Amino acid sequence: MYHQVGKLLKFKKAFIPSITMPTLAALTPPDIEVEIIDEHVDEINFDSGADLVGITCHTFSASRAYEIADLFRQRGTKVLLGGIHPTVLPDEAKEHADAVIVGEAEDAWSEIIGDLRKNELKPFYRPTFPDLKRLVIPRIDLINLDKYQRIPLSKLPTIPLETSRGCPFSCDFCLVTSFYGCHQRTKPIENVIAEIKAIGAKYYFFCDVNIGADQQRAKALFTALIPLKIKWAGQFNVFAARHPEMLRLARRSGCYAAYLGIESINEASLRSVNKRINKVSEYEEQLKIFHDSGIPIHGSFVFGLDEDDEATIDQTVEFVDRNQIDKVTYYFLFPIPGTAQYNRIKAEGRMVHDKYWLDKTHPLLDVHYQPKKISRERLLEKFWEANDKTFSWGSIVRRLFIPPQPQALTSFVSNIYYRKMNQKRELTFS
Repeated sequence: MYHQVGKLLKFKKAFIPSITMPTLAALTPPDIEVEIIDEHVDEINFDSGADLVGITCHTFSASRAYEIADLFRQRGTKVLLGGIHPTVLPDEAKEHADAVIVGEAEDAWSEIIGDLRKNELKPFYRPTFPDLKRLVIPRIDLINLDKYQRIPLSKLPTIPLETSRGCPFSCDFCLVTSFYGCHQRTKPIENVIAEIKAIGAKYYFFCDVNIGADQQRAKALFTALIPLKIKWAGQFNVFAARHPEMLRLARRSGCYAAYLGIESINEASLRSVNKRINKVSEYEEQLKIFHDSGIPIHGSFVFGLDEDDEATIDQTVEFVDRNQIDKVTYYFLFPIPGTAQYNRIKAEGRMVHDKYWLDKTHPLLDVHYQPKKISRERLLEKFWEANDKTFSWGSIVRRLFIPPQPQALTSFVSNIYYRKMNQKRELTFS
């Protein structure tokens, strides 16, 4: 993807591989040769002679995905596009592909392969939500794992897995329900354990939107993880703090970081995006419960919501310091096509760069809409100012060591990494 005008985002070693293509590779018949390319670390051979090139993309990578698709099609190679962005804008994607998957690909994969063999690809495939009860072991053996960062003493990089899909909440800025649905679908716990044993890694990232959403299932899952002696991070909602026993069990099972979508400390801003489940008045006690359970917090915040002003950003930085949030990611708002928020901002005439994901004259890391209570220019300035303050040595030391937080040394290493990315002004895409 292009993170700056004309500049592809490349890494000597990327942080974590994607699980999408290895999952589809596991569903591919053995007589078909599969090659997986991650352009963050790999080079693309456009003259490979492949029968089909499948490309998955989100909004930020759509422009580059379309470019790759066009280059392959110019050589006569058939292209299949899928992922979140083609799902919400299938007609746009179809301009660059022979076929588009709208939704999750698993249940359409066999049909697609059959159609490919007959040279009869359909323009669109619209599968139903797949049955997650089927055991599928992702083909991570097809990834060059040496090109991904490894935690010291681990033989493999951190591997992403999911135990569920879907979310019962409908935040206006989020695409999860558009893609995965508004009901949580779960894998059998025994299948999750089988995947972990088959992969054999020490560190995992659970991609579930909220791994603690179902307290009883989460406790059963965490109990089953304990004998495996793995380390894992996952996404929780702050209201998981209502169940301290579950969090203590998560820690016993190897949880070394809880990713929390705190989003905003401005109650009116939360209401403006329909994130009513978060209660600002409860934040401090909730964060303390996570820490008391021995779990470091990786908090994420969004600046530029409709009720945000400059003071909101300053107060967020103070909140992060005061509550000793171990690791932090700040974002400024990106209205994502397919969301209620994008539709509303566009209808109000506040989109400055409407199809910003296709606009190669502006960097992705830009404010593409007009906020209500702060100028675009000032929002970007305050965003970087917040990062500079939070990743200053003083803030890092205060948050992690005064008093010491759980696994402070590990969090210290992560903060150094984020500090370096911030200094390069590439933090949002790290």
